[in-house]
Amino acid sequence: MLFFIIFILISMYIIGFKRKYYLYYFFFFYPILPDYFAIELGGGLPLLKASRVMILIMMGSLLLHQKGRIYFEIRSLRKIKMLVPLCIYFVGRIVANGFYCLNLTEALNTEFSVILEQLILTLIVLQMLKSEEQINKCVEAISYGSGFVAIISIISVGIGQNLFYNLKIVSRDMLMASTIRMGIMRAEAGFGHPVYYGVYCALMIPIAYFLFERSRKKRFLIICVLNIIGLLLTESRGSIAALIFMIAIAIIRMNKVHRQRLVGGLIAVVVCIVMISLLVPSVTSQITGIFKSMFAIVNTNIVIDDFGGNSSTGLDSRLIQFTGILWTIMNNALFGLGASCHTRGVLKYYKDTIGWFETSTIDNGIVGYFVQEGIFGTIGFLVLLISLIILANKFSNKQDKRNINNAFVICFMSYLIEMFSVADASQMFWIIIILFIKYNIIENKKNEINKKRNNNNRYDPINTGISKVVRRNV
Repeated sequence: MLFFIIFILISMYIIGFKRKYYLYYFFFFYPILPDYFAIELGGGLPLLKASRVMILIMMGSLLLHQKGRIYFEIRSLRKIKMLVPLCIYFVGRIVANGFYCLNLTEALNTEFSVILEQLILTLIVLQMLKSEEQINKCVEAISYGSGFVAIISIISVGIGQNLFYNLKIVSRDMLMASTIRMGIMRAEAGFGHPVYYGVYCALMIPIAYFLFERSRKKRFLIICVLNIIGLLLTESRGSIAALIFMIAIAIIRMNKVHRQRLVGGLIAVVVCIVMISLLVPSVTSQITGIFKSMFAIVNTNIVIDDFGGNSSTGLDSRLIQFTGILWTIMNNALFGLGASCHTRGVLKYYKDTIGWFETSTIDNGIVGYFVQEGIFGTIGFLVLLISLIILANKFSNKQDKRNINNAFVICFMSYLIEMFSVADASQMFWIIIILFIKYNIIENKKNEINKKRNNNNRYDPINTGISKVVRRNV
């Protein structure tokens, strides 16, 4: 509790006396703070997490400086074509969870999370970010934060104890998996489960590599490698598949020079892994086990020794979960079965050998949205994610290494891949959405100014040479 209070006091000091640095401080810590680093309010109310306190502090500061006004950049969002997807997303999710708010504490908590950690956070950060320079520093801040987490995670795996658990100050049960796979403790950081940390790493790798390509500073390459190691140590097959997908997309999208650099770097990494494997036999068995687990996704005859509590088989468990969508349609298609329906015993899957059976797990993000929030929540999520992918691809420019949309589009596509094997991990995802929105708002304004300047120059007699023609005619 003492560390929690000290952390909040430091946050208040920075916002009060070093306000221009608070955003960088926020972007460094906000995505990596554990849910269990919080204060319990009791009565089934949402936890007062340290990350939420940081949002409230930032909101209070903004209201104070703007005399109680918080506005929505409707015109700017419309120009970059993000207004409609955001409206569909928030209306869909708020309505779906609102249907259950009076009866389910879980739905109330989800509603609170969507409104505070997504909607209000978006409004606040969009107003506090004023320039492209600020955005670049915020992107660097989240990259540094990911490197810090990766180092702690690697140490935790080495000693067999998650150091982030020392931040737990709530008495209620929280997600703290501590799963063992193939003889080692899987990397989890403060995300509660290795699969969620794997998603986080998958989102951070393109950003860290983008920063390296843009600046050629080796620290960002080191951060990228640390995140790759962290991802591999999660032994999350969905995240490893996303990593392979990211590399393939990056190679396709890059220009020739950047492609050669990336391929050369990958070859160097492979050589290093081979050398380490020859020197340390245990590393060889671990790497072999990871590759076997990936092949086991499509070949259920592959048996992996000491795989751990999670299934070592292929797609069966994930595919079966799609039958939960049919069960939801039969019960409440519009609003779903409510938040955490799998832990309340109301969600069922279907298997030919036993028919419908109760389940306590949701591992597929698309299924998770539908069974909990029905058509409303699912359409909201899919419209937003697909719009982000399309727009990020449209705004990107592989010839311009300073265009951060080159990284954002890979992040969004990777997140879509991850959603087929992970229920949800939206906190870091939402931070990237906010940065994407503000970056393109600023870029759009710059383009409009340049367009006006070019139009003015086009009709300026001095620049067009009209004055010279007139003199000759005279």
